[in-house]
Amino acid sequence: IPVAFVAFCEHIGDHLNLSSVVERDLITDPGLSRTSLGDGIATAVGGLNDQTLLSSRVLLKGEKGYLYGTIGSVPPHLMSSADREKPTPLASMLFDFGFTSKEDALEAGAYIGAMMVLEGKFEVLNNGKRLLAKAFDDRLGLAVGIELLEQLKEQELDYDLYIGGSVQEEVGCRGALTSSTLVKPDLTIVIDCSPSRDSSGNKEELGQLGEGVLLRVIDGSMIAFPKLIKYQKEQAAECGVKVQYFTSPGGTDAGAIHKNYDGILTFTQCLCARSIHTCSTILDSDDYVSCLNLTLHMLKTLTSAKIISLQEED
Repeated sequence: IPVAFVAFCEHIGDHLNLSSVVERDLITDPGLSRTSLGDGIATAVGGLNDQTLLSSRVLLKGEKGYLYGTIGSVPPHLMSSADREKPTPLASMLFDFGFTSKEDALEAGAYIGAMMVLEGKFEVLNNGKRLLAKAFDDRLGLAVGIELLEQLKEQELDYDLYIGGSVQEEVGCRGALTSSTLVKPDLTIVIDCSPSRDSSGNKEELGQLGEGVLLRVIDGSMIAFPKLIKYQKEQAAECGVKVQYFTSPGGTDAGAIHKNYDGILTFTQCLCARSIHTCSTILDSDDYVSCLNLTLHMLKTLTSAKIISLQEED
């Protein structure tokens, strides 16, 4: 019985094919959509929260290598009072690489359609309790998948296990549909990174860093199967992993996978992080270890008979 484990990489790009086409690692650096050349300054269009971009440093993959630049920001004393009160739309942001002319830009290797990524250095915070980096949504899913492959490489399983990374989740869960159509899984576990809601200090909000794996009962793309939520809770108790309930107006690849064919048994195994979809996301180290340990415990103890029983109605 095939089982699919899906960790999805955000934004545009196929991990293998497009990485070779644009000669850039799209697993490591999911990028802004495209650029267009002006008189020495590039303007970008992408699917990020506009107001997180101003003054960020960026890298453009040109024909002659990487080019360093920044997203321009106007000082407040040069703005009208009306402009200071309103956000800067992405279409109005300028990506400045220090060129003095269009000819400069072309000579340096910039071109229409070149990929750009935000810089976001990985940092360990608070003696290892927290991690800071860009794109934990969903690099953490890929990291969990790679670690699972390492730990399970000598393990005999009672089922066929597929671990992979699907693409274009942010623009319609397209990779989730094609990958689940290819694999035809009987059970899918989706690893994702969701927005925390603990920045205000309110402990009653859903999505607290350090409180464990999310039991995502409902979101904008799927209502969780109660039997699978119960299974997650039981498995977490067996291996001593904390879990917390979570809801979201957004969605994950589970939304597309669970509707494929005549329905695929699917649940999410997510973590929450602060400032997702930016180059400065904060993740709790214990949460990451909890997600890894819970998923590893599930895969080691799962059997074909158990999968069949999960598919059956009570």
